[in-house]
Amino acid sequence: MMAQGKRKLRFFKMSVGKVDIVMLVLVAAGVTLLFDLPDKTPAYAVPISTAAKAGLAVLATAIFSLLAAWGANMDRRCGEDYVFQLIANAAVVAVTTTMLAHVVWDLNVLNGLGLPKPASGDMVGVMMLSWAFGYYFYRFRGLKA
Repeated sequence: MMAQGKRKLRFFKMSVGKVDIVMLVLVAAGVTLLFDLPDKTPAYAVPISTAAKAGLAVLATAIFSLLAAWGANMDRRCGEDYVFQLIANAAVVAVTTTMLAHVVWDLNVLNGLGLPKPASGDMVGVMMLSWAFGYYFYRFRGLKA
């Protein structure tokens, strides 16, 4: 029974080649989000109070964080330590870049360019691109770079 379990985990083994492909998909998705069409909120959307929206956001964030932590645990079990370090370091780059991009963009530092306020899709696109760029930076320069 134990051998069968190890065989199943081998299928999920995260090699550098598989992660390279995933990061290329992130680049494509991130660029797509940055060039997305204008807001598609339907006219019949139910208005929601600020407190209810904040409560839903906190609940959703907690659930997604737990799922992400579970996924990271699976990465550690199914991946090489080197691959996990690449992904983790790139994630730090992505979070930092997203925060900086949002602050610069949202605080009207770029007002002279006539850019609109950043939408959520814009920020997710920035995060996906910066995660992939961070991954490839460490992938080609090494973890000590």
